[in-house]
Amino acid sequence: SETPVLSDLADALARGRLTIAEASAIPEEELDTLFEVATERLDIGHEHEAAELFRGLLTLFPYSARYWRGYGITLHRLQDFQAALAAYDASLLLDSRAPAIQCYRAEILVYLGRLAEASQELEALSLEGDTNIHERKAALVACITALSEPDPATPARSPEPPATQPATETQFVLPDGRQLPLADARF
Repeated sequence: SETPVLSDLADALARGRLTIAEASAIPEEELDTLFEVATERLDIGHEHEAAELFRGLLTLFPYSARYWRGYGITLHRLQDFQAALAAYDASLLLDSRAPAIQCYRAEILVYLGRLAEASQELEALSLEGDTNIHERKAALVACITALSEPDPATPARSPEPPATQPATETQFVLPDGRQLPLADARF
């Protein structure tokens, strides 16, 4: 039979009242260091390694909007759009005041061809302070407008990644072949 302490510990872990990091007494500074390593791996184009590190962080402590945001950005760059949306949603649940994440979500919705949802996301976007978000929103609105008004001479299709792309930057093209003017997602 289990001792009461182990039973309470297992119950707290199962119910999400206690994380593995807390149960293991992993200091916040060590989690922050792991986060920094993950972001460095992402910044140098090692997205798969960054994804593994972020998954590990989230296993240890799933209640950080910052960890979910990093994981979402990593999945976004890996073009795992559905999983990136889920990670961004988790980040927004923990910190609903994150206009960059709302903007990244809208970008993914554009890639998935869900233009009405992307427009709604952008309309709800708070543009407090960050000029990069203003520029990104304007670029996405222009992209949605271009995709919503198809050129009769060009057959309609969803945005897709180009055949070749630089190792550290993901790029997408509009149906007429123009590249989307969007920068990589940033922390």
